[in-house]
Amino acid sequence: MLQKIELMPDIAWVRVALHDDTEIVENNGKEELVLAGDTIVICTTILPAELEKLVNCEWLCSDGVITIEAFELNTYSCVPPIPDNFDCLEIVWD
Repeated sequence: MLQKIELMPDIAWVRVALHDDTEIVENNGKEELVLAGDTIVICTTILPAELEKLVNCEWLCSDGVITIEAFELNTYSCVPPIPDNFDCLEIVWD
């Protein structure tokens, strides 16, 4: 679903922010990456209420969509540029 959303003209990019519990563990002598997603960040011109319907937050059991400021993204790695007139929205679970 998120790959389809990322192709929409009013979406610049979609990223999954990792939770602090993401870690590398040893499993039978091999390192294994244990990924834990935290939020989904979407750079868009769509309003939060519209995005909630578009991604079906109810089906995702999400607490909704919030707007975040660009400076709040500095905790994430590999954040693409934010085009003019675009906002970053997060799909959150609390």
